[in-house]
Amino acid sequence: CEPISGLCVACLADADCGAGGQCDTNLFACAPGQCITPPAPPQASCSPTCPEGFTCQGGACVLRGGNGEVQVTLRWDTDTDLDLHVLEPTANGSCEISYADPNRLGQPSMCGAVGSLDLDSNAGCAIDGVNVENVIYPPGPAPSGTYTVQVENFDACSVPGVLPFEVTVRANGQVQVLCGSFANGSSGANKTVLTFSVP
Repeated sequence: CEPISGLCVACLADADCGAGGQCDTNLFACAPGQCITPPAPPQASCSPTCPEGFTCQGGACVLRGGNGEVQVTLRWDTDTDLDLHVLEPTANGSCEISYADPNRLGQPSMCGAVGSLDLDSNAGCAIDGVNVENVIYPPGPAPSGTYTVQVENFDACSVPGVLPFEVTVRANGQVQVLCGSFANGSSGANKTVLTFSVP
């Protein structure tokens, strides 16, 4: 986050940071849409239905999960395959929700997760134009404990340059937005974005 303007800027080398500065690739809090161009829903109206990951409310397609106590959403604005991972607390440690174990209808969680990943966008570089992944929880109390949110650059899909992303976490009645990016040539990299606790 550039301290004077308050805007998100790419940090690729120490020289980007001014005299004597060191490049800090940690994530930082930001305003929604500050680091990426927010993707629009694939279609505005529910005709005939909404795409995967969205639901029809008041005649418009909106992101699922707004009624649950916890919601974690990854957004990006490049034709790449980024993936959201949420480690949900369980009695035996944690259960990872991701494309490998999404806990969707017909695909129950292998480790007992309550939350579910509703869409694996751009899977295998089959670009769907959604660029949103969302881990949602059903209405009612979410599991208590510490959650860990990670973003994986599964495949840059030959897109050059820095790959920015934005993660929104809604929990405990509060919303946090964090920005980050993957460097060029970092396919396969995984970043821990944040941890948060639910009482």
